[in-house]
Amino acid sequence: MPTVPDIGLPIRNLQTFLRYISNTTGGIPNVLPDGFYGPRTKASVEAFQRRYGLPVTGEVDLTTWNAVIDALDEARDLDEEPPFAKIF
Repeated sequence: MPTVPDIGLPIRNLQTFLRYISNTTGGIPNVLPDGFYGPRTKASVEAFQRRYGLPVTGEVDLTTWNAVIDALDEARDLDEEPPFAKIF
């Protein structure tokens, strides 16, 4: 189970990051950023871990957290608008 704090800003940040990754790349259940590490958040973490080849524990250790940050950076790169093309 998650450690203290089970609710609050760190969990809300995790949920927000997972939601962004899910909306951009798909394959991860969306979770509402409510700051509570409940069953939906755990399912989202497990799906993330499965997708990125991590041990599926449903817990966010340092390895999982770093993978979330890396995936978030990649998702942001995918989400950027392409530059305008110069035609002339």
